[in-house]
Amino acid sequence: MGMLDGHDVVYVLRVAGPRILTASISIGARRPAHATALGRVLLTGLTTEHLDEYLQTVQLKKIQEATLIDRDKLRTELELVSRQGYALVDQELEEGLRAVAAPIHDRTGRVIAAMTLSSHTSRRSMQDMETILLPQLLDTVREIEIDLRVSGVDLRT
Repeated sequence: MGMLDGHDVVYVLRVAGPRILTASISIGARRPAHATALGRVLLTGLTTEHLDEYLQTVQLKKIQEATLIDRDKLRTELELVSRQGYALVDQELEEGLRAVAAPIHDRTGRVIAAMTLSSHTSRRSMQDMETILLPQLLDTVREIEIDLRVSGVDLRT
């Protein structure tokens, strides 16, 4: 799970999978938002003004061959992510790493965090990410949102 901080995603919660070889992301780790599914979902929660500011000021670094660095293409991708309610990224942050992410909304509908699942390309196809992992991710996000509504917790502070 992560939150947006400036141009980066900051990981605030991590649960490692049962595999021996897993991505080494620790709590507090920062990654560029433009190159991650988590970041793209979080960017869709920005106001138009803040997204424009982000796109004008961010340095879109090419981390991998597949990393999206064209501002117009990134904006188009973010529009798609916003419409479909999730993001899929294939080897843009790290070779062999695929990820799917979904936003977590507060009781007002504002995106306050996001949750992601990742897998190695040898374990999951992009279709698997969308048809197998995404439904599980969306169910978990819905449960978190219900808990947030019931508890009245405000994560903005």
